[in-house]
Amino acid sequence: MRVLIEVTAKEQMVLWYETGGEWKKTLAVPLQRNAAVAAVAKLFAAAEEPLSAVTGIGLRVESRRFTTVRLAATIANTLAFALRVPVVGAPPRCSLEELRSLLDATEPGRYVLPEYQAPPRLGGAKIK
Repeated sequence: MRVLIEVTAKEQMVLWYETGGEWKKTLAVPLQRNAAVAAVAKLFAAAEEPLSAVTGIGLRVESRRFTTVRLAATIANTLAFALRVPVVGAPPRCSLEELRSLLDATEPGRYVLPEYQAPPRLGGAKIK
């Protein structure tokens, strides 16, 4: 089973899973810490597959806001590390078939690095 975590330009997290050659969209939730973690749990319940069935995780991000990108990358990387599967970053217009090929060609131990549109601002100060 392959998993795709997609972050839309409207700050929504959309979860997909692929099993038996067919991609299924589970749900879209606001990308907030508690909602995102609960959504991932619902994804695995909807897939009716054990966690051990996951063979790879894709991350496709349209939004480039610091908190959104960081949260999505953290979820993807944490799942990949715990399950010992690869995670790949997919371009925003990457098709599900292209994502399948990317995941199949990637070995476990690969993680994504978030790319932000601007440096973070904490307390109004730019971080370099």
